[in-house]
Amino acid sequence: MNNIETITARIAAQAQDEIAQLDRQTEQEIQQILDRSAAQAEAEYSQVLSEGQAAAEAHLEQLDSMDALEARKQVLAKKRELVAETFDLVLQQLCAMEGAERASLLAQLAVNGCTTGTEELVLSTDDREDIGEGVVEAANILLEQTGRTGKLTLSDDTRSTQGGLFIRAGKVETNCSYETLLRLAQENYASEVAGILFE
Repeated sequence: MNNIETITARIAAQAQDEIAQLDRQTEQEIQQILDRSAAQAEAEYSQVLSEGQAAAEAHLEQLDSMDALEARKQVLAKKRELVAETFDLVLQQLCAMEGAERASLLAQLAVNGCTTGTEELVLSTDDREDIGEGVVEAANILLEQTGRTGKLTLSDDTRSTQGGLFIRAGKVETNCSYETLLRLAQENYASEVAGILFE
């Protein structure tokens, strides 16, 4: 019996280490994306600003308050576009994850999104087929490690999504797809990302 407990403990510890490493890798990848986007945004922003300033100086006497307002609107629209592009790059990076890395991320999403630990996980068709069982197993291990019920199951249903999952409890579903999570993140953190891009 001690051997089984030792093996189980080792598997749980290894899973926890892999999740921690995935978290670090994900943070590093997101930071790299933000850094690249910031450099690109800064160059484009400088060009837009430079062109705007040159045009403003050339036509200074002709500009009135409406022209100035329109120029500010264009700069703001460009900033919003660059922030949206940054979140699109993050989505591309998440969708590019494969195998164990993808399974670990989905397991962590399941753990963070479930409430009872007995819900069904609904994945995309490809994810269900390729890594579905592994996601459920890893999520249940994580739940049990934190003293929660770990009886998640894999639904026979699938969803058309770029990545992520849905958590079903009866007739209620929680949408944890990448698209939805990043849309919510953009709503909540757009100002913070803009601050990083346009320091």
